[in-house]
Amino acid sequence: MEMRTNAIFERKVGLSPKELNKVGRLTIDDLLIEKIRADIEGKCSQHGWVIPGTTRIISRSMCQNESGRFTGTMVSWVQIESAVYYPTDRMEIIGEVLKKNKMGMFVTYENAIQIMVPRDLHLGEMYDAYEEVKIGDYVRVEIKKSRFQVNDPYILSVGLFKEVVEKPVEAAAAAAPAFKEVVAPPAAATAAVPAPASAAPAADAPVLTDDEVEGPAGAAAAAVEEFEEEEEEEIADGGESKLNEQGRRIKPPMLTQAAAPSENPARGATIGSFL
Repeated sequence: MEMRTNAIFERKVGLSPKELNKVGRLTIDDLLIEKIRADIEGKCSQHGWVIPGTTRIISRSMCQNESGRFTGTMVSWVQIESAVYYPTDRMEIIGEVLKKNKMGMFVTYENAIQIMVPRDLHLGEMYDAYEEVKIGDYVRVEIKKSRFQVNDPYILSVGLFKEVVEKPVEAAAAAAPAFKEVVAPPAAATAAVPAPASAAPAADAPVLTDDEVEGPAGAAAAAVEEFEEEEEEEIADGGESKLNEQGRRIKPPMLTQAAAPSENPARGATIGSFL
């Protein structure tokens, strides 16, 4: 008789309004199977220890509101099938030695069954072989008695030691680390990228004058400075300042709004004048 069997369950599953908001991304069946797996897998049920990842829906009823309750929960009766471990008497399994002391040793099988192997049951011919067993070895054990309750994390059994065996292929594959091959990038991909042509200065670029570099504001300031220098020279020679036809002093050119530099960008350009 095999220890792994299929079992049929029937569950009443409710979906809250928060869970129903996921219906756009998931189906009702996906939400139901997700809740059922979190509820029964990886623990003991009335049929045995439920193996994770083996639960599937066989049939279900239409979701409906619970009568007399105003929670917004939609309830459905679901019939599911799962694979379970159910050890029986005189069944032999291969497990890993988890602990060992003077009282005996603990053997575990896929985190589903923990088997106590008492030392006092091996005082005859098997005593020497029993004493040579170390923690981490894989041994063959004959189960004598098992017990479990619903929602227990594992099945507790009592057994007899038979022999030391090699590590099973499944356990060795699960314990082997996964290595990922690293491929070096091609030489062409790592070559230096030439600088863009726009970064190099143009050899025949035109040379700008000071007035063109400074803009209208610089040109207006230069005109004012030239006017003041000419007036100072005339006064130094004993002459008078420049007068217009009405006999008034000619003022220097004023800075316009377009020519004046902007002091506050938020308020725009500042109009300045020279007297």
